[in-house]
Amino acid sequence: MDKNNMETVFNDLCSNIEKKKCPDLWPRVRIAIEPTRNAAPKYRSLRAVAFAAASLAVVLCIPGVAQSIKDRLARIFSSQYSVKLLDSPEMTGVLVSTDGEMRELKSGNTILQVKTSSFEDKMVKIEAFVYEMQEIDGKPVRKLIAKPVIVGVIGRPLEIRIGNTDRQKFVLKMTPSERDMKDYSAALIPQYLPETLSKTDAIKREVLDIEAMYWAWRISKKNDAPYEKVEKYICAWDIKPSTRDELLAKIRDLVATGKARPLTPAEEKTMKESEKTLFKATEGETRYSAGLLKKIAMADEINRKVLDVEAEYWAWRITGIKDMTYSDLENDSKGWVMSPEFRQTLCDKVQGVIASGKSRPLTVSEEQRYAESRRQLRELSRSGK
Repeated sequence: MDKNNMETVFNDLCSNIEKKKCPDLWPRVRIAIEPTRNAAPKYRSLRAVAFAAASLAVVLCIPGVAQSIKDRLARIFSSQYSVKLLDSPEMTGVLVSTDGEMRELKSGNTILQVKTSSFEDKMVKIEAFVYEMQEIDGKPVRKLIAKPVIVGVIGRPLEIRIGNTDRQKFVLKMTPSERDMKDYSAALIPQYLPETLSKTDAIKREVLDIEAMYWAWRISKKNDAPYEKVEKYICAWDIKPSTRDELLAKIRDLVATGKARPLTPAEEKTMKESEKTLFKATEGETRYSAGLLKKIAMADEINRKVLDVEAEYWAWRITGIKDMTYSDLENDSKGWVMSPEFRQTLCDKVQGVIASGKSRPLTVSEEQRYAESRRQLRELSRSGK
């Protein structure tokens, strides 16, 4: 297998996925999508695709969901629902939202906002905001016509009705469910340092729309990559959280609106060239685990407090005691727990002291401060932080 081909790596990761027939995309409801070859898929990937035909648009963007995955803090609700507005046919689907996040549905001049929030361990609060679009002084204005609130039990159906007994203007039925934490077991692989991550992020951002189209097509049309697998795969990319959130939102939107398509030859070429650029930019770069990056930041903070003292210490070792050279300091410091930026700052500071011709031994007070900083660094190195 070509380890430098990201698509090949992903295909290998997905090769052992159990395939089952299921019309819904989200975890716990859809485990995988059965691939089709000569025939069109029997099911479309989200009920929201059917909404388009009924002029109902479902806004599925979930800002910050990737960060929630990483931190494993936010509760995620995935709720089966149906909506009936006036004489329109009933429309069904799945609303996915983080705890307390607003989802919005539109049909004609009617707008429905739904917010699902934690109430107790096994309960949720559903807040619905029903608006009618009106034109006032030539400008479209939302008019709130109802604001019902209901508390329900997770996994049990609930219903909200608005209107007269003989003529219901609005009916919302929902069965709220919560996605298991195990569905969010995606963990970031060791990351590059900020300057390298900025480079890899910029490379990916140049082809973000192409990547979104590619994965949306594989999820909803080619049907060989479940959304949850794609989500976890993207969580391992060397991109910033904001870029990851944006890409996942674009993918969900393309799937929901049914606009996913195969890449054009030009787009395929651009994506492959981007991968080559990415591998070239990261060749020889060291990866750091999230824990090590945190330790490096903490070590920099400790060292920064005694920067002048440490510069004096090494300058005196080089010019006074003469038991090492400046080259030794440069080479030895590459193995120290500190960021490249701080390492360069320290070396520049030592060079400055040497160039001034005023290097000297540390005072008693400086020796004590420096010794305390070394003790803190040793403690940090032994800790599990």
